Parts: sequence; structure tokens; C-alpha cells
Amino acid sequence: MVDDDGIQFDQIAEDAAVLRTYKRVFAVLALESGKMVHSPGSIDVDEAIFEAFANADSDGLTEAQILARCQPAPESAVRSRLAILQGYGAVVKVFERRMERYWRATFPPYIMLLFLRRLAEQGGIAELHRMLEASRQQIENPDTTIEEASAQIRAVTYSLRLVANELGGLATGADIAQLRKNAQLHWGNEQLIDKARRFCDIAPERFPELRKQVLGLRSALAAFIDATEAVAGRMLDRASTTQGLGFLPIEAWDTFVKRSSVADLAAPLRGFVFDAPAVWFEAGNLIDAVEAAAAVVEERKPPPRAEAAEPVSPDTGRIDHDLDALTAVIEEILAGRDEVSVPELLRSYGDWIAARRVLSDLTAAHHHPDLPYTLEWSDTLRIEPAAAPAWTTSGTFRRADPEEAS
Repeated sequence: MVDDDGIQFDQIAEDAAVLRTYKRVFAVLALESGKMVHSPGSIDVDEAIFEAFANADSDGLTEAQILARCQPAPESAVRSRLAILQGYGAVVKVFERRMERYWRATFPPYIMLLFLRRLAEQGGIAELHRMLEASRQQIENPDTTIEEASAQIRAVTYSLRLVANELGGLATGADIAQLRKNAQLHWGNEQLIDKARRFCDIAPERFPELRKQVLGLRSALAAFIDATEAVAGRMLDRASTTQGLGFLPIEAWDTFVKRSSVADLAAPLRGFVFDAPAVWFEAGNLIDAVEAAAAVVEERKPPPRAEAAEPVSPDTGRIDHDLDALTAVIEEILAGRDEVSVPELLRSYGDWIAARRVLSDLTAAHHHPDLPYTLEWSDTLRIEPAAAPAWTTSGTFRRADPEEAS
């Protein structure tokens, strides 16, 4: 425990992040509103209690020994937290008897403390990395059933959608302080996106029956990428020419400068070469030198033009690659059907962020001259307040007839 006068700004920010994560995690277990930890000091006391048990032997500790080992934490705070841990079974008696004086700590609560500390520091993105890796391994396991694979895909999809929804709100209405606070969610997620894409490729190959569910996962991943780019772009716009110096509070930079060595401070400039100070020239000498210099007039030449008989060959490799990718997406949407209802298809994704990606793919396929697909709209407007999206125009996406395709 540290006195309030000696607490640094970055320590306050770290404690607040841990407390915020605790509240969010345990919100699903709360009995009623307001009955939750509201002080970072309480969390520190819990960790001190578990560390005291970890340094003890298998015989356990008495309450007096616990109080002594948790100093300099206030005795009243230790007694209060110990009573709560005993009530929830996190600290139990060594032997279940009436006059037992010795207590021992159970294993799971301390693991939860370590997990929540990591969750607060990394914003949950590290856990999403672990989830994707574990899901990929389970999908590749030959003993995995289709029900287990479907549950893994559903868990990853929901996680990406929740993160995308949170980032979407940050991109539209958050100030720079909120963007800095949630920087872990949207900064440097290239590896996470690559893992998610590999998972999207492996899952339908292993379980072709889950192609429609994987399509929802692809839409959630696309929404996550869009939201990440939107938030990162907004932070870069706010950073302007400071090159991101505004991402951290002033106190964090001040602490870094005070604690860093000269080598650490000079490391960012290691790749720069500075010119020596120029020799002083009189202004008149400079003017004479400029006037005496011969003006170089470059001859303007017309741009090269292709011969009339020489055909212009476009970059067909990239076009074929984009065409194949769009065709694969459309075939996953149709799932063997000749036509689908556009409103029902969009509402099957549950939110507009995912549905708009599908709508853009349908529109692109309709307008592509080399793809045999047609998107038809009617004049009917459907309004369903409980659905997402609530306002839709009736339409049908179908395979074009050979006469229409030609």
C-alpha cells in the first residue's frame, strides 16, 4: 500500500484500469447493483493475502499471522477482505472443525487475479489471440465433432463482433482521452487479423457443413478490421505532426524521461545523420552566385504513346485474383441456392456493421460484367423496428440466366 501523497499518475491510471476490468468481469456474477469492489486498494489487499499464503507452508496461517504478513496494509482493510474471501470460499479452513484456527487459500481465485491483471494491461486482445490459437488447434483435431467446431466458431464470431461494436463507438464519438485509454484494442492487430483469416480458411475445409456460419465469422472479422482502421485513422488525425506523441498523457512521457538512460533516449535518433553547421556566407555573395548560375531549361518531351497496332494489356493477374475472391464470397452467400432474399440475408447477420459488408459484395457482383449474378430491387419498403437493419427494401439476389449473362 502507498500513501495517497506518494502515488504517481501512472500508478493511479494502472489501478483504475485494473478496477475497471474487475467490475466488467464480475458484473455477470453480481447479486445486485452497487455490491462490488470500488477501490483499487481492496484489490491490492487481496493480492497481499494470497501472497502471504503462498509464502507459508502447508500448515496454513492463523488470522494473526495473516495480519502480520500483510503489513503495511491497514489491519481493518485486511480483516474486511479476509472475511469476504472466507465467505466466498476463496480462503478455507485447513480442517473442517469447529475450533480450527488455521486457514489456507484455494488456487483458482489467485489465478483469476493474475488473469484480470493481464486483461487490464492488454485490453483483452491477448486473450483473443489465445482463443484463436486454441480454436484453430481444436478445429484441426481429428477427434473434434461438428458441434464443438460450431461452438468455437460462434465464440470467435461473438468476440470479434463485440470488439468491433466497441471500436465503432470509439470511432464515432470518443474523445482523444478515451482513444488513448482503449489503445490496446485497435493498435498493432496485424497478427490477430492474420490468425483470424487463417482460422476462416481452415474451418470450412475441415467442416464444409459450417460454411454459412464461417461466412458470419468473415463478416465479423471484416467489421473488426473496418472499425480498427477507423479508430487508428482518427488517432493519427488527432496526432497530426506530433507523430503520435499525444497518444500518452504528459505524465507518462515525463516518467519515461526521468527513468531512462542516455542510451535509451538517444536510441530513436541512431538512424539519423545530422549535417554540420554551414559556413557563414554574405547575402551579397549568395545573390551573385545565384545570378551567375546558368539557368538550366529542360526540353519538354511528349509522353510516350502506344503504337496503334500494339494492344494495351491490363494487369490481368490482379483482376483474376479479385474476381476469384469475389466469386468465392458470393458462392458462400448463396450456399448452393439459385436466389436469396436480400432483407432476410442481411437480418441473419444481426447487426448493420456485418450486414453492410455483405450488401457491398452483392452490389459488386451485380455490377461486374464477368459474373453471372443479378441484384433486383422492388418498390416495397419493409419496416421492422426490432430487426437490424430495421428499414429494408425488398430485393432478390440470384444467379443470372445465360441469356442475361451474355
